[in-house]
Amino acid sequence: MDIYATTPFGRRPVTAGLIERAALRQQAPALPTANKWELFRELCTARKAFGLSDRDLTVLNALLTFHRGEDLSASEQLIVFPSNETLSSRAHGMPESTLRRHIAALVEAGIILRNDSPNGKRYAVKSRTGVLRAYGFDLRPLLVRADEIIETATKIREEDAQKKELRDTVVILKRDADKLISFGMEDHADQRWTKPREALIELGKMLRRKLDISTLTSLKTRLHALVENLHQLLGMAVGKTTEMSGTDSQNERHQSNSNNTSIESAIDVSPESILDYVAGLVIVNDYSARDIQIPQMQFYKGKSFRTFGPVGPWLCLLEPGDDAYLLNLDLELKVDGEIR
Repeated sequence: MDIYATTPFGRRPVTAGLIERAALRQQAPALPTANKWELFRELCTARKAFGLSDRDLTVLNALLTFHRGEDLSASEQLIVFPSNETLSSRAHGMPESTLRRHIAALVEAGIILRNDSPNGKRYAVKSRTGVLRAYGFDLRPLLVRADEIIETATKIREEDAQKKELRDTVVILKRDADKLISFGMEDHADQRWTKPREALIELGKMLRRKLDISTLTSLKTRLHALVENLHQLLGMAVGKTTEMSGTDSQNERHQSNSNNTSIESAIDVSPESILDYVAGLVIVNDYSARDIQIPQMQFYKGKSFRTFGPVGPWLCLLEPGDDAYLLNLDLELKVDGEIR
C-alpha cells in the first residue's frame, strides 16, 4: 500500500485546508487520463477562477516538464521531484524564494500537493522495475480537478464571447447615436439635441472601463433607447414616411444650399403662389469643418471660421413671371475646379 505524507516537513503547521486538500489524493478522477498541456492551457484560461497568477502558472509549467509523457493518468505515479536549482532553471531563472511563494500558491489552490520526505528532500526510491516511492510535488490534484478546470474554462470563453458580442453592439449603437446627433444638429440647429448629446457623452464614459455582462446589457438597452429617440426626432420611425433634407453630398466639407424660403410658416406652397412668399434668391455656400465638429462636438465653432459661409455674389429680386425660372433652377458647386 502506498503511504503519502499528510503533514508537512519542518515548522509548517497542519491546517484544516491542508487536510481538505490532501483528500484530493483519494478521489477518483472523472477523466482517467488527460493531456497535460491541453489541461494546462485550460487552466491558463480559468486561472483567475482558481486564484492563480501568471507567475504561478510559470512554475506549474516548469513542474509539468518533469513528468514524462504527454498524458496524466490515474494509473501512474504523478509525483515529480526536481531540485530547487533545476526547477529554477526551467522556470526561467526564478529565484528560489520566489519559487517557494508560487509553489505555496499552487498548493493553496489545490492544483498540486506536497509529499514531503522524512528529511524534507525531494527524491525517489527506485528498484529495477521502476520507482517504488517518490517525495516531491504530486500532480494528481490537477488530474482529479480536470473536469472542473475544463468546465470553468469553457464557461469563461462563453462569457468572453458574450461580452465581445455585447460590446460590439454597444459600440455600433454609440456610433449610430453620435452620427445621428451630428446630422440632426447640422440640419436642425436647436436645443432638442442637447439632452441626447449629454446622455451619449455620459454613456460613452462607461466604455472606457472593463464591464461585466450585466453592465454591458444595461448599456446596450440605454443606447438602443437613445437611438430610437433620435430616430423619432429625425422622423425615422418605422412605418412613417420620411422626408429628409440631407443627402450623401452632405458628407463633403462643402455643402450647397438654395435659401429660397423666407417665411417659416409657409407649408405646401404651390408653384402659382410662390411669389407670395419668396422675394428674391441668393446663393449661400455652407462650409463645415468636420475635423473640428465631430471630434470636439463643436458644431457652432466648425461653421464659424473666417471666410466660412460666403453669400452672393448676387441678390436676385424676383419680378412677376420669374417664378417659371425657379422650376428649372440648377445649382452647381465646384471646389478647385472639381464639381462636387
